[in-house]
Amino acid sequence: MYETIREPTDYARIFDEADKKAEAFRAQIKAESQTSVATTLKSRESSHGNYYFQSALAHMLKVQIRCTPGYDMLESDMKESLDMICVKISRIIHGNCNEPDHWHDIAGYAQLVQNRLKGLPSNGAAIGNVPPSCGPWSQPSCEGTTCEKAAPQSQTYSATTRPLSQGAAGRDTRG
Repeated sequence: MYETIREPTDYARIFDEADKKAEAFRAQIKAESQTSVATTLKSRESSHGNYYFQSALAHMLKVQIRCTPGYDMLESDMKESLDMICVKISRIIHGNCNEPDHWHDIAGYAQLVQNRLKGLPSNGAAIGNVPPSCGPWSQPSCEGTTCEKAAPQSQTYSATTRPLSQGAAGRDTRG
């Protein structure tokens, strides 16, 4: 199991072999990480859809939600859950609608808010009922009903979810 070192010169050989193995391992990890990103992106496109179109729909859904009068009254976990649910909805629409994880994730983000409202942590164990609005991260209450966070008026969307001001290649074509 362990190599017995009998002579002082064995240390140099053992360290050299260890260095070579470590270098080979680092090279393997680097190669795997580079191909791994490409493999992951290809895999995700089949379940999540084309990223450009999926992200455009998710963004439009988020803008619509943020433009409602009640949005500013939501707690940060509610806002984040709604954002993530918009992403999941857009993945269902543009990707594989039969992917169980999309539906499971939507339920999960809703469950996290429900748990907090019931005084439960994300894992379901009981905690004190301390809403996230208490403390230095509190959000101001709703101060109006107009949405200043909306997309600029000049940017309208076509049925393919690409801003009309962009050409087929995605470049701005507005003079």
